[in-house]
Amino acid sequence: MKRLLLIALLCGFCLNKSYGAPTLSNVRFTYGELGPERKTTTFLPGDLLFLAYDINNISVNDEGKISYSMAMEVYDNAGKAIFKKDPLEKEDYLPLGGTTLPARAFISIGFDLQAGTYKCKVIVTDRTTKQTVTCEKEFVVSKPDFGLVHVMFSADGEAKFPLSNTGIVGQSIFLHFAVVGFERDAKKDAVESELNIEIVDSTGKSVVKKPFPTEKIGRQIQKTDKGYPLNVQLPLTRQGEYKITIIAKDLVSKKTSKIVIPLIVTGQPKAIIN
Repeated sequence: MKRLLLIALLCGFCLNKSYGAPTLSNVRFTYGELGPERKTTTFLPGDLLFLAYDINNISVNDEGKISYSMAMEVYDNAGKAIFKKDPLEKEDYLPLGGTTLPARAFISIGFDLQAGTYKCKVIVTDRTTKQTVTCEKEFVVSKPDFGLVHVMFSADGEAKFPLSNTGIVGQSIFLHFAVVGFERDAKKDAVESELNIEIVDSTGKSVVKKPFPTEKIGRQIQKTDKGYPLNVQLPLTRQGEYKITIIAKDLVSKKTSKIVIPLIVTGQPKAIIN
C-alpha cells in the first residue's frame, strides 16, 4: 500500500439550524485546517491535503449533544482503494445551537506516492438516525518537483494550534510552509535555495519599502531530508486586507515556486455584552 496516511478527522463548531436528512455541503480543499480555500487541486508529494466540509441536519438532543461517525477512503484513477480508515465514532456538543457542524479531514501525501489522479471519499453517519451520507473530491498528485507545501496559519511556532487567515489587530500569528524537491550541487554536495516574502495591501502596494530579507537555506538541510519546514511570525498591527506572496528559488535546478495567500486583519472588538 502506498504511503498515503490518514492523519486525523476533525470537527468544529455549529453554524446554523436546519432540519431533514443529513447532507454534506461546502466541500473544499483548504490551506491548513482552518485556512482559506485552496483553488488548485494538484498536490506535490510530501504535501498535506486538508478537506473541509459542513455536516448539515445532524441530530441534536435537548442538551446540544450530537453522536456521529466519520471515515475516509482514497481511490486511485482505476477505482482501486489505496487507503481505508474505519469509522471514527465521536460525540460533540453544539454550544451555539443549530444542527450544522463544520468538519475537516486531512491526509499526508507520501513522497513515494505515484503521480496520478485520486479521489477521496468521506463517509458520515448520524448515529442517532443511522443515516449515512457521503461526499467525494478528486485531487491530483504530481511528479516529485521543487515547490512549497504545508502552507497554513497557526497561533504558535509549532503549528499545534491552527488558525484561519483572519485575525484582529494586536494579535500575532504564524505562517508555516515547507520546501521540498530541492536538488544538490554536485560539486559542493549542498542545497542552495532562497526564499522571498512580500506582503501587499488591497491596492497591490507593498506594505514596506523593502520586502522581507531574502532567506538563504541549504546548510541546515541534511542529506536524508526531503523537506525543510519554515515559519514566519506576523504581528497584526494594522487593519486591512492583504496578500502574502512566498517565492522559493532552487539555485541549483533554477526552478521557482510561488504561493499567494490572503490575510484579513479586523479591528479589535469594541462592544461588550453583559
